[in-house]
Amino acid sequence: MSSSSINISFSNTQTLTPSLKHTHRYVSSGKIARALELAMTKDVKITDSLAARMILPKKKGDKAHNDRRVKQIVEIARVAKKQGSYHLSSKLYTQCGDKIKAMKALLKSGDTKKIIFFAARCRNKSIYVLAANYLTSLNSAHADAKIMQSIIKFYTKAKEFLSLANFYESCAQVEIDEYRDYNKAMQAYREAEKFAGKATNESSLVMIRQHIFLIERFVKARECLETEAGDREEAVRTLNQLLDHSEIESTMRAGDICFVLVKYYEKTNELRRAMDVIEDMRDRDLDVTGFLDVSVVRKIYRANGKEWDDDDDDDDDEIDDNIDDDIDEEVESGKDDDDSEGEDDEEDYLAKFGTGRFGGK
Repeated sequence: MSSSSINISFSNTQTLTPSLKHTHRYVSSGKIARALELAMTKDVKITDSLAARMILPKKKGDKAHNDRRVKQIVEIARVAKKQGSYHLSSKLYTQCGDKIKAMKALLKSGDTKKIIFFAARCRNKSIYVLAANYLTSLNSAHADAKIMQSIIKFYTKAKEFLSLANFYESCAQVEIDEYRDYNKAMQAYREAEKFAGKATNESSLVMIRQHIFLIERFVKARECLETEAGDREEAVRTLNQLLDHSEIESTMRAGDICFVLVKYYEKTNELRRAMDVIEDMRDRDLDVTGFLDVSVVRKIYRANGKEWDDDDDDDDDEIDDNIDDDIDEEVESGKDDDDSEGEDDEEDYLAKFGTGRFGGK
């Protein structure tokens, strides 16, 4: 190296911290191990440009030299990862051919777009699994079409069928817990059943088929009561049997079954039976007003000569009295209440993914 190049290197570090100056000097003199040690002990950030200066050039036909070069890149990548420079670390691990460590560094960055891109380009089973496992941990895993598609694609390519079955099960649970969409939940469980079968996991298959059996019975009974087509008394018996089923809470929300019964009894003016269902909800420690509108509950109780006195609703009573008086005015003025807001959210959700998200039409 000429003196002029050394002077340029030094002049470029005059305004830098002493530790960074020393790091640059060690790099310029080829003392990479010392430079890395200083970077770690003095918290000197390794940048892309500094890393590039540290790496030995390749020498064609010189295996010993090139092996030293790879070890050097690995060490720089390790330091970069410890410093939180995950993208740089990933790039360096990729450069020396260690794609697994490159992916693990990228996962630390939380850069979802780059993780999906990297996994798709690598075409490696272990990397597919790492990426899919990361994506399933995201809060947006069930709300972002691209992420869902990537999870399914990566698990499928890796032939991780049990993991894919578990993912579809979680999709089904989201449909139930957040959207009360039992038809889509059943679609998701059918996909889960298919992949659990490919994984030949008998215990998972038994559990999934139990979920499907219970949800099918609920959906058919609900449809019967809502359309008044079929044996309605049999549908009522089915719903009551579901409420008493030992596995019902692990499959669906008992409150949704009660909601269907109350709405049916309200429609048929069997308000005594409707109140009995509400009392049963309270005995089960279910959040009654989380499933039924409080005005409906009050109407049912008053028809039976009683007043709704849920202690949990005390704070809302005064507010509800005012809302009952003003509700027509609010609708006319175009204001949205909480229920309409939830319906809009659900419409947006279904519009975003469309039908058949879990293998339907």
